[in-house]
Amino acid sequence: MPEGLDIILLLAGAFLAGIVTGLTGFGTALTAMALWLYAVTPILAAPLVAFCSLASHLFTVRKIWPDMDVRAAMPFIMGALVGIPGGVWLLTWISADLFRLAVGVVLIVYPLFMLLARTPPTLAGRSRAAELGVGVASGVCGGFAGLSGPVLVIWSQLCRWSKRRARSVLQLINMAILAIAVIAYGVRGLVSAELLKLVVLCVPATLCGSWIGLRFYQRIDQESFTRVILVLLIASGLGLMLPRIL
Repeated sequence: MPEGLDIILLLAGAFLAGIVTGLTGFGTALTAMALWLYAVTPILAAPLVAFCSLASHLFTVRKIWPDMDVRAAMPFIMGALVGIPGGVWLLTWISADLFRLAVGVVLIVYPLFMLLARTPPTLAGRSRAAELGVGVASGVCGGFAGLSGPVLVIWSQLCRWSKRRARSVLQLINMAILAIAVIAYGVRGLVSAELLKLVVLCVPATLCGSWIGLRFYQRIDQESFTRVILVLLIASGLGLMLPRIL
């Protein structure tokens, strides 16, 4: 069980991740990993992300359930079923340093895309094959590091989903992917007693953050606040990568 500074990093990451997830419907891994990977190994951090993120989604879903569109989410969920086992397999084979580098790249590239692409390309029509492919990619990222959100968010931008549609569909897809990922971690033998202790430590902090994030979503202009969060994510990615590059 971590002690001292490691516990502070775990709790801070869980709390901040809860705020981001409560606000946007995704982002637990993007926020928490920058701190958690200094406190625990990737083999613990990735399943911990899945547990905390799923807890956050279950906590906030009651507020947005009327907007949920299960039919729209199904192609992505079906694709994720294919992708998650591959992501879990990667988790057990990739090195810790390479894992941190990969997470850092996502933390920088994804927010930069969101900040710079003020008028991103628009996809005309709806392709079931493309939605399945996006689901597979999200499943791989979700099984690998709980990073199921970024691919889906970029897709929602390209399709010009409304704020309510994007939030509801993304959360439904993430809930399904993360629930499957938790099961996959158990089948793979990655749900250890040490992990469960971390879950007990971090989930309450995540739920507290989710409560605050949900209030932001309901009462504050989301676009402005999301831009602040994206800048913080870029800073987190740089902090994760630079010590290993310099």
